[in-house]
Amino acid sequence: MAVPNLTSLTSPPTRAWLMRIALSLLAALVAGSLAYLVVRGVTGVALFVRQPRFFNEVASALRTGVMGLAGSDLRAMRLMVQQLDAQNEQLSLLIGFGVAAAAAVASYLWLERRAIAQLRQE
Repeated sequence: MAVPNLTSLTSPPTRAWLMRIALSLLAALVAGSLAYLVVRGVTGVALFVRQPRFFNEVASALRTGVMGLAGSDLRAMRLMVQQLDAQNEQLSLLIGFGVAAAAAVASYLWLERRAIAQLRQE
């Protein structure tokens, strides 16, 4: 069974509309990914700044060797830092999806306005 040629099944205005949808989704993907990466980086740096005690514990354990591990509370600190990191990841995802949604809507409206302006010029 032959696959029908989709360009012959859709009209030029429909193809143009589908292209605007695709471009809007691409813009959303790029903007959302960039926002996620930026927020993830910022929250990662904030985690380092807010938790100097964790790094002091690790440095102390490394300096004193195996005997220093008994006196340190590395496991509890690691679990706390992992929990904070998980919260930061959720925040990054939320902001990334929010930016992606806003970018999809904004880019679609901008492309539609441009298409209407081009139709009026013709």
